[in-house]
Amino acid sequence: MPWGDHYEGEAGVREFFARLLRAVDSTLALERFIDAGDHVVALGRSRGTEKAHGRRFDVPIAHVWQIRDGKVVGVYYHIDNPTMLAALG
Repeated sequence: MPWGDHYEGEAGVREFFARLLRAVDSTLALERFIDAGDHVVALGRSRGTEKAHGRRFDVPIAHVWQIRDGKVVGVYYHIDNPTMLAALG
């Protein structure tokens, strides 16, 4: 993915979203939340358009938030890479 990488801290969050938003316009439809102790898993879909060619996409996603002392300390975004890469061309 053009935005795929390992990001840390507030600056990392800004860089991730900057790279993502340069590549796609999308919305998330989170359909299910799973309590997994110190993690919360959100399952759903990302739908939108890639910006370079206007191709539409609709891909399954899973977001995993790690929680410690009531605060988010890690977020891991997972997407169906083959389907997303096909949309990106």
